[in-house]
Amino acid sequence: MAQLQLAPMIDGDGYGSKEINAASMAHEAISGSRILRLNEQLPQPTESVIANPDLVFPLLWVSERGYSLHLGLSPSYTDAPLLVGIESALGADIHAQELLELVRLFIAFDLISVRRKTEAGSIVATDLTETERQLPSLSFSMGDHGSTRAADYHVTREWMRTIIWQEALTMGLLSSVAYTSVMTFAFPAQVGRDLLQALRGCSEADLLPLGRDQLLKCFEVANSLADTVLLKSITTRNRRELGPHDFLHALYQKIVHFLEQDRMLLGILRAKTAEALVTAPARLLAVNQTRSADEHW
Repeated sequence: MAQLQLAPMIDGDGYGSKEINAASMAHEAISGSRILRLNEQLPQPTESVIANPDLVFPLLWVSERGYSLHLGLSPSYTDAPLLVGIESALGADIHAQELLELVRLFIAFDLISVRRKTEAGSIVATDLTETERQLPSLSFSMGDHGSTRAADYHVTREWMRTIIWQEALTMGLLSSVAYTSVMTFAFPAQVGRDLLQALRGCSEADLLPLGRDQLLKCFEVANSLADTVLLKSITTRNRRELGPHDFLHALYQKIVHFLEQDRMLLGILRAKTAEALVTAPARLLAVNQTRSADEHW
């Protein structure tokens, strides 16, 4: 269940994939912005031709981080951007404030993402638990929770939590008696439930514009949940309560139209979801153990 890595796609002109080209452009943009010293938060001209110039470097930094994570590349700039005074400088610009929320999310995840791809040091268990503890405490505080921007934020946050769990799995840290939920096999069900809760106000129209990067994130969350559901050791204590199978089924139905943009990923998740539901305990049989069959048939 390692993070999904797609083979480079070659287009008709023989160039590399669009993702790799975009990552290269992000690297170049970071280099150019550092030459212009945009990362130093120097005073900006009062009549700047750029709206919210203080956000330029943080957003470039987020773009490079995102592509680096998806493609398994090392970021060119390992330090997190400074956000001192940016919030007050943005004022009442709600769109800029929403983007700042996303930057904060990536900063919280930065310790894990950098150490996975650079020689900054190896990850230890406390890095995983502390980062996972911080991520749920961050929330999209803007008012419109049904917007595409809100969906982008929540998908990214739950994907980050999934990556942390996958790292714990790779390091052999998972246990049924772990002291924290991120170190258990049941954690993907918790992430799936939280993503469903966060996306409850989002429609299909809100998800479709998110693009391929977010599609991969949705798949990663759902696929990790499907893999753990298929483990026989993952069961629901009370069959009348919602459990991992229910979260997987609901999450699949929530993102199925989004995943139709990639038939391969849709086929993988559809097959796993179908197998999980077929092998799941039948709720009706559990109910009939305590009530007469005549009451229900």
